[in-house]
Amino acid sequence: MSMEFEDQRCAALMATVDQIRYTETHLSSEDHFEFMPEKLIVPIVNPKHPFYFEHKEPFDLEKYQYPRSPIDLGNSLLTLGDANNSPNVLRMPIKYPDTDYKIPKELEPYHALIQRVAEYEKGFNHLDHGQFVHITVDRSHVKAKTSHRYPGFHGDGVQGTKFSQDQYLSIEHSYIVTSEPPTEFCIQPFFLNHLNDARNNIFHEFEVQARESNIYGTIPWHLYLIDPYMVHRTPTITKDTDRLFVRITYAYSELMNPHNTKSPLFPEHQNYDKRHDIRKFLTTYPDDVPWGMYGLSYGPKRA
Repeated sequence: MSMEFEDQRCAALMATVDQIRYTETHLSSEDHFEFMPEKLIVPIVNPKHPFYFEHKEPFDLEKYQYPRSPIDLGNSLLTLGDANNSPNVLRMPIKYPDTDYKIPKELEPYHALIQRVAEYEKGFNHLDHGQFVHITVDRSHVKAKTSHRYPGFHGDGVQGTKFSQDQYLSIEHSYIVTSEPPTEFCIQPFFLNHLNDARNNIFHEFEVQARESNIYGTIPWHLYLIDPYMVHRTPTITKDTDRLFVRITYAYSELMNPHNTKSPLFPEHQNYDKRHDIRKFLTTYPDDVPWGMYGLSYGPKRA
């Protein structure tokens, strides 16, 4: 592979990171919603799904070799109209360990969804009280041939260089809802153990290894439970459209990004240092997958 081609790929990668949009939102601390979910008997959807057996385990790159689909929890009952008068927020905390859920009044349209998610979470996860919970709401007018949210395949909660591999934490997981066009998942094995996650960009490797024949669309307006091993992307936007994306994330460590929307309901928290996006400092892996490392003789070639 020529150095010129490698430089072009690295430049494209940095441009992808720079496409992420951040907006500052100010919320009120008055007349907010507050609740603690009841311990209810919750029917577990797809109870044999590996997520339920692995959600307390540390993050592990090897698990990308074992494909899994997102868990469909049914219709969210949201509409675009629900978002007309509510602001966009990014990774805004709505719960800290051992606190109630606290929701600013501006996010009232999502109160029922948050409570539904909280009750489902408590139904299968007895460690729910010790988690950090963040919400993202992004309703945008998206122009054709552009991207809503992060462009390209990725996983939500890839720990990577935030921790060395012997310090990986239990995985985070999220509940997501999208309008039309819905999120797309690539359900296939991804081989990543040969990468140095402090040097190589894992998201770029998803792009290289993903095959179109393995891409599946979700159902608009349905609520899905996902973990970091479910590789997905925003679909191609073919015409100008209004699109809504909602994500409620459960994690065992705080998502400390200075771009996060601050909640006025947790004034003692959310003091985040400024930082660089690590993806700007990573390189693409230059060669084909070393298939012998995985007990295979060959696989798909790089474009």
